Amino acid sequence: RKSIGIDYSQDIGNKQTLDTEFTYNQGRNVDFPAQAMDLITDDTYLFNTKHTIRFSSKSALKRIQNSVFGSFVDHTMSNELREGPKMADAITDAKTKNYGFRTELTFNPGNISKWYIGLDHRHEQADGTRFRTLLKGPMTGKTMVDNVWQGSEINKSSIFSELQLNHGSFDFVWSSRLEYNTADANNPTEFFSNTFELSNSSLNSNFSFGIKNAFKGGSIALWVGKAQRSGSLTERFINYLPVGLDPYELIGNPELKSEINHQIDLVLDLNNNQRAIQFNLFTARLNDYITSVIDETLVPSMASAPGVRRFANLDKAIKLGFEFDYSEQLSEVLTHGFSIAYT
Repeated sequence: RKSIGIDYSQDIGNKQTLDTEFTYNQGRNVDFPAQAMDLITDDTYLFNTKHTIRFSSKSALKRIQNSVFGSFVDHTMSNELREGPKMADAITDAKTKNYGFRTELTFNPGNISKWYIGLDHRHEQADGTRFRTLLKGPMTGKTMVDNVWQGSEINKSSIFSELQLNHGSFDFVWSSRLEYNTADANNPTEFFSNTFELSNSSLNSNFSFGIKNAFKGGSIALWVGKAQRSGSLTERFINYLPVGLDPYELIGNPELKSEINHQIDLVLDLNNNQRAIQFNLFTARLNDYITSVIDETLVPSMASAPGVRRFANLDKAIKLGFEFDYSEQLSEVLTHGFSIAYT
């Protein structure tokens, strides 16, 4: 793998700044022993351009920040590097695009408060084809063409806000986000066209509230929130491709309901000049939880796959767990740490 990039910053007068980042990542012949295929080629282009305007201390509006961003990936997966007997030679080409913009305003109407408000938009798109040339059986030599991403796309448009207040040793934070999410497939397979309503939209609302109390040597905080998300491109439109943590092929579901997560976190921070400890205890209740389930009525397209998982909603799910982090400064130049998490 190789990576090269450039980061450029330019002051425009005393109150404006323009920042630009560009990165190119390259991968060639990268082995994935746990997957059915290896990465043959990968070319990824990333950019982010940000323009910031700062206002005087007398103004309640302190900053306006506008940014545009994007990532463009062209990669090829194949089993051509694999030794030993194979049922088929397989190669998958995929192209993904993610780009959008974000605008954020920062207000500081008083010394004890800060208010953020803004909007953003993101476009996600994927297209790709798998070619399978059969090496055994009565169809030896025949090449099968699979439309694995179906020219799928998702658009997300959102408005958001966050208010921070300070009162003595207490900090209060309110945040909210409203997202309009649309999805469609521009090149669907016959199975998806006949089985699902491909074009759909949803309105996702998110909000959270937190209170934090600082004391000598640390702080304790309680966070309560509700998060709602629509399915990803993979969860909605993947078509018989093993992209999960096991060799099962996955098939998407464009009619997935939005997943809703209600969560409470209790966070304890303890620190001194040399040591820091953070303990987070959380519980979450999820409605319409998005997961994948084995569907024995579906037949995998590759003989190497033990079966097919299809994405579906579970009515209810509960998660409980904790996270623990410990770090210690051993000297001016050496630090060590330990962390553990369980869900």
